[in-house]
Amino acid sequence: MTDEAFQTRQRGKYATALANLMPGTRDAGLVTVTLYGRQAGMTPDELYADIMANAPGATRPNPSAVRRAIEHAARTVELGGVKDWAEKNRASAPATAYDRIWKAPKEPTAAEKREAARKAVPPEMRGTVARLVSEGRGATSKSLREMSPTAIPAAPAEQAAAHLNALGADWRWQTWAGTIGTTGKRGGIVTPCALADTIRAGLADIPTHVALNPLTGKEGLTKDGLPSFDCADTVAAFPFALLEFDAMSLPDQCALFAALIRKKPGRVVSLVFSGGKSIHAVVLIHECHDRRLHTKTAVEPIREERTEADVEKWRGEMDALCRLFASSDNPAERIDLAPLTNPAIHTRLAGAYRADKGRRQTLLYLDADLARRELELF
Repeated sequence: MTDEAFQTRQRGKYATALANLMPGTRDAGLVTVTLYGRQAGMTPDELYADIMANAPGATRPNPSAVRRAIEHAARTVELGGVKDWAEKNRASAPATAYDRIWKAPKEPTAAEKREAARKAVPPEMRGTVARLVSEGRGATSKSLREMSPTAIPAAPAEQAAAHLNALGADWRWQTWAGTIGTTGKRGGIVTPCALADTIRAGLADIPTHVALNPLTGKEGLTKDGLPSFDCADTVAAFPFALLEFDAMSLPDQCALFAALIRKKPGRVVSLVFSGGKSIHAVVLIHECHDRRLHTKTAVEPIREERTEADVEKWRGEMDALCRLFASSDNPAERIDLAPLTNPAIHTRLAGAYRADKGRRQTLLYLDADLARRELELF
């Protein structure tokens, strides 16, 4: 039999074996499929692409299992076939390195995907952060307070209350707070305005963190499948995003946010110094239009339930922020990505004392009317 006739025969066996792979058991048959494919003259790359695209069933084969099977088949065929390999002494086998026969292209990691997306941003956009820092150069915590539309209270409890009332302008929804009451470390669910009143009355310590976006108050499931009142599953809406530049110096952060406030009026709700190395900026984002009422006298009902369209809108907004603020060629200018990937992220609450730093979290800027004007009309 000629090589061409042999390869044609093996190609038929390969097609039959691939079609017979069954869901849940296909990985066990990959060795046979890949051996037939290699004997049919298919290259490892062709074999990998064909199996991943055409294996039957609703679930794709495990990429790692496919790679291992192809590497095994490549080595076996390279060394003269299964029978010959069993009969040969390993020392007399051709000196072809295992990892040089074929290496399947690995799926990029999440970090590699983010880096590729960053590099795809036009160079002029990658300079956005540097331009903002340059435009705001000279800004300080004092000048940020002077820019604040809402007067910044001096007392920590009043700062906390003002911050909570801005974040909780819609009284129907709730937030998670790190400590409820003056003792203990447990967190709990409470309305922001109720927590503000409790703090003012001296009946509760100021929690270091609160949930950024409003929660439904109902129990949901975390990514690990555990019950929780404070997770992405229980976020009621997505009015806010958290901007944080941990790798940037504090003077540069002050400059950046001062320029952002001037260039984007009506977006920045609050700035809170963390007591450490960063400023937490809460900004308003655009929700789906059917989530908000344009007038208090509107007769159409408020849509209470979150939909997949809301989630997709939030993801789009976060992608836009990533492109704008995470695309710098200078790592020190890139925004922290974690707050932009989790709608249930917590933000630092003004007025709280950080025992680990020995410093207090302070309110640097607040536009309470902006938040209330936007949120009370939901």
